[in-house]
Amino acid sequence: MDSEKRAAFEDLILEILGGYPGGIKEYDLIQELTRAGYDGFSERWMRDSLTLFRGHFSLFHSLYHLRNRLHKEEAGCLDINSIRITLEPYTNVQADLSAADPLAGYYLDVTNLEKTTRKDVEKLLEQFWTCYPKFENKDSALAEFGLEEPVDYRSVKSRYRELAKRHHPDHGGDSERFKELNRAMMTLEAIYNPA
Repeated sequence: MDSEKRAAFEDLILEILGGYPGGIKEYDLIQELTRAGYDGFSERWMRDSLTLFRGHFSLFHSLYHLRNRLHKEEAGCLDINSIRITLEPYTNVQADLSAADPLAGYYLDVTNLEKTTRKDVEKLLEQFWTCYPKFENKDSALAEFGLEEPVDYRSVKSRYRELAKRHHPDHGGDSERFKELNRAMMTLEAIYNPA
């Protein structure tokens, strides 16, 4: 996608996100893009794993470009995660976008799109379904930390450290509570910071 087409696509995404102050799921965003006239997602695209991957990658590639653009223009903050995409007002307390963000790095590098084969996609899907049961515990794991969506890995990790320090048996804490915190962290790490 050339830069002019990408900018028009980003503007369309921005317009749609403006109508969803609580955020929108990826699938719903794709449906809205299709209704708005974007023809990049055909009816068949979800039936083929490689085509599905390419559509997902292209969308997230544009989302990360849009996130960087909004940050540079001080026009907003785009929170992109696997559960919800949310447009928020800009504040000067934004996370440093230049900091290491492996997902942004992955989606902004189009060679990842070009080199990914059908076999690679099948392997990714297999890994996802192996980890899927961990997602069922997400809400209870967040509750264990006193957190709720939207959160990111940095806030999860910070909260874990705070609670682990307080409840560590070596510091007079309860060992069962400490074990629960570790279980919750394993679940949330698999979701928010997958290897």
